[in-house]
Amino acid sequence: MSESLLELAISLIVGLFALASVAWIVASGQIAYMDGIALALIALTIGVFFLFNIYLAYRAGDLQALLKSRQKKGPGSGDPSPGA
Repeated sequence: MSESLLELAISLIVGLFALASVAWIVASGQIAYMDGIALALIALTIGVFFLFNIYLAYRAGDLQALLKSRQKKGPGSGDPSPGA
């Protein structure tokens, strides 16, 4: 379970970083040149590829199952008496 969560976390980080780089290309004005267009298309492709993995996990219900299993464990799961 934790390797699936790690995979989704890495996918989210890479996907958001790729989309942030596209936003930077547009904000800096490099999109007006051929190099900027090519870089933006490559970054968009990478971002969509990684974010699509998270979308599929959400649609299949895997993401909710992972988050629920992590919530059940909780930070103090090793303590048998929560009131003590």
